[in-house]
Amino acid sequence: MFQIKRALMLPMMVAAVAACQPALAQVLSDSQEPGSVLVFPFFQEGFTASGTSVSTFAISAICPTGATCPMHQPVYLKLHWVGPGCGERDFSETTSVNGTIVITPNDGGTIPLPASFQGFLLVWVVDANGNAIKFDGLIGKAIIRQFPQADTAYNAIPIQAGAELLNNAIISPPNGPLQFDGIHYKEVTGQVTGSVFPPVGNFATYLIFLTLDAISNRPNGSTFVDFRFSDQFENSISSSTSFTCWGLVSIAGLGVTSPGIVQSGPAQTVTGTPVTLLGLIMTQDLSGGGTGGPLVTTHNIVPFLNNSVPVPTTFFPDGAPLPVASQQ
Repeated sequence: MFQIKRALMLPMMVAAVAACQPALAQVLSDSQEPGSVLVFPFFQEGFTASGTSVSTFAISAICPTGATCPMHQPVYLKLHWVGPGCGERDFSETTSVNGTIVITPNDGGTIPLPASFQGFLLVWVVDANGNAIKFDGLIGKAIIRQFPQADTAYNAIPIQAGAELLNNAIISPPNGPLQFDGIHYKEVTGQVTGSVFPPVGNFATYLIFLTLDAISNRPNGSTFVDFRFSDQFENSISSSTSFTCWGLVSIAGLGVTSPGIVQSGPAQTVTGTPVTLLGLIMTQDLSGGGTGGPLVTTHNIVPFLNNSVPVPTTFFPDGAPLPVASQQ
């Protein structure tokens, strides 16, 4: 009798899980597909000793799956440099389907300098009138040249528009808020995981965090993140950090002595409200050091993995109508 019940329950459980999967897929963004929004979690403004920009960003557009795109179709972009404290500088660019634009924080002209030395770059597709639209065709790559001996690169994090929206559908008006709620844009995670090397000996390791729960150029509350390191022997070390919009954490001095895993808890406000969390892990190999100081021979940046639990949020660009609570 017990065996018969188990046989009946297993197919029911499998069917229930399968029924849930499409709903989750429609809500949570897929970092492996082109998006209507790109997040570059790290920039650093300035030039190298040879005069090359420290940060260079390539943003490309392809025709979204299922859409028909005429030759040379323009793709209009809104871009925002966002730094610690949520200071923002925005600008606009245009590319085309199958085209690519290359920008740096130090381009000058219509591209303003960021409000801060480091931070993240947010990009989304708009129409000719400035309305944010669905166009899941953006991909991007960043090249970082912090050290003349070792360049590094990473892929932008794409966020798709809502699955039920048609291609080119208007998502928000010009300078309107960007709603990552699974309907307007898909949601992103609030908890991340990644592999780390020990911040001892020849290696320096940094965790780069950002949240999209932000009101640009206005006072914002801190985001709190608890995280745990587990080394190759499963020994655990707990720590925490807080940041406003964007932050960089060195794991030096935390007692991590071997390669392992870093896992964050859910990112939260001071009142415990869940918020979004994205980021990168940056590792530098200083093994080439000599009498002149450290010589970085390897520079590596990789995105965190996420826990597949979506967190709804709204990003408010500068000039967007603010939530009622923030106006009081």
